Amino acid sequence: MYSSTVGGSLSPLPNDPQYAPVCLCGMLFQPAGYHPGRCRVLSPDQQSFLDARERAQEYQLRQKEAGERIEEQLRAAPDPQYLKQLAARVESAEQFVAQLAAELKGRQLKPLRKPGRQKET
Repeated sequence: MYSSTVGGSLSPLPNDPQYAPVCLCGMLFQPAGYHPGRCRVLSPDQQSFLDARERAQEYQLRQKEAGERIEEQLRAAPDPQYLKQLAARVESAEQFVAQLAAELKGRQLKPLRKPGRQKET
């Protein structure tokens, strides 16, 4: 039986060898004479091979889609010059906040009274 896991082991089959034609791009061709919707009965070894082939193709598709998503995110990332400008702005804002904190240190800030309210006696 064939293993569909990455790095899975293969065991020898007692029957004749099974051939898997491969395209130059690396994709497997559909076996000759096999059509998934028809009632052709496959041997357990052949069915195992086709199942493993299908799972391998699904894995390749998932890997390709993940790679495309990563490439899209990298293309959408801002340029390094903009990030430097943004970091400089954040640093200047932090310095301003630190200066204000130093000026206001030790002061008691009283809450403002709302206009129109009279002090009760």
